[in-house]
Amino acid sequence: MKKNVITRDYLGNISISKDVISSLETNGTYLPDVTRVVFNLKTEKRIRVKDEATGEEKVEMVKLDNPVLVTKVWWADGTSTTVKNSEHDRVETEEVELEDGRKVTVATECSKTFGIMAAVTKRTCGVPDEKGEMVNTNLGKILSDIVSSAYDQNLEAEKTKIKNAKRKEAAAKCAEKAKEPKAKRYSIAEILNLIGPILENAAKNPDAIKNAVEALKGA
Repeated sequence: MKKNVITRDYLGNISISKDVISSLETNGTYLPDVTRVVFNLKTEKRIRVKDEATGEEKVEMVKLDNPVLVTKVWWADGTSTTVKNSEHDRVETEEVELEDGRKVTVATECSKTFGIMAAVTKRTCGVPDEKGEMVNTNLGKILSDIVSSAYDQNLEAEKTKIKNAKRKEAAAKCAEKAKEPKAKRYSIAEILNLIGPILENAAKNPDAIKNAVEALKGA
């Protein structure tokens, strides 16, 4: 039975549980206490295969490449969360020996811890249905958005190295270009000094100018 932590009376006044208020005063968040946790590990699956001799189909158990761990957590407010690892989340297993010598395959403490962490995250993002099960979390997208917007120090450090190398290369090219001899710019006085002798020669030998102009036209 779900225990409401926020209630409203017939006048519309809202009441909030003391547990919620105390938690918000302590660290600004609220998460109900855990009352029960159940782990269910699946290491095999049933498949249908055809008997080559008889042609009949039969069911066989095959080992999963990656075990599936289902974690269900019940919370003190009556809600619950159920999570399981995706195909990308590896589940580690170990053998536990019983009193009679039989061995049972279970998830390791590390894998169970990750299951609890996923259940906690789902509890904070979900909306409880009429049975108190947290649904409509859109948890995958939420986590994906957080990861994609995060700052990866190792990646950004290498990107910075590339940027700095490009800046250094550009600065070196500018420095080399600055060393190259530049075309001389003549002042008006220098131009007049250069033109003067040419004009004097042209006045003394008009045919030379004419021949030069004709040669340029021919070219």
